[in-house]
Amino acid sequence: MNKFKFLIISLVLLCFHLSCIERGGINFESFFGTLKEKVDRPDLLVFQNAPIDSAQFYFAQFYYEYREAFNEKVATDDRAMDYLNELQTQSFNFPDYLYLVYNFHGWLNGKKYSLTECKEIYERATKLQDVHYEKIEAKAQQIVQNNLTCCEIGDTLELIFPSGKSPYRPNIKEAILRPYPYSKEIFPFEDTIKLQALLQEKQLDTKDIVFRLYIIKLNEKKIMLLGVEYSLGDTMDLPIATYIRPITNSAR
Repeated sequence: MNKFKFLIISLVLLCFHLSCIERGGINFESFFGTLKEKVDRPDLLVFQNAPIDSAQFYFAQFYYEYREAFNEKVATDDRAMDYLNELQTQSFNFPDYLYLVYNFHGWLNGKKYSLTECKEIYERATKLQDVHYEKIEAKAQQIVQNNLTCCEIGDTLELIFPSGKSPYRPNIKEAILRPYPYSKEIFPFEDTIKLQALLQEKQLDTKDIVFRLYIIKLNEKKIMLLGVEYSLGDTMDLPIATYIRPITNSAR
């Protein structure tokens, strides 16, 4: 019974403490105004017009501007930092920066969000994000399964990789294996590695299924994939689970 009373009293005191924090909140308008001036107008309008549940996502477009404004207007204000630290301590691991992100969105739209409302937004956004990632994972697995069955030994396959400079061999392009869905995003301005290869073998008895490919066409003299150099006429071992893009089969 005493433990129950102690729990009730603790919860009451916590609620009272949080309400005191919010009633004594700091005015962040100077920070919001500075941030608004720093952010490019297109990014600002996208953020302002996005649903509040998506604010955390669109905020990433101007993260560096946020940090600059924060360092200028918030980090130098002891009262503001104490306030945010108190929010972090008392809000059950709710990220304190999101209090500013959500309220910047609210400020742009003539609204203000309490700590409780911010936490509710965060919880909704987290659930939506979990569902989104589950869909992405399911789609990625479907692409892998399709790649496993889209070709037979002896078929000619066409593959494409985004590329970057190898830190070990700066004169050789390195194939980048991006996680889905970014593996599908190759833009015209991006350097790419394109190759055609004969499928020699499907190694199914390994932990990760590997396609053994004989390179018959390559748009670079040499490339690097997973730390190994390849050129025209070489045999490449590609773990198929790492290539989460639809493989083009020239034989079909």
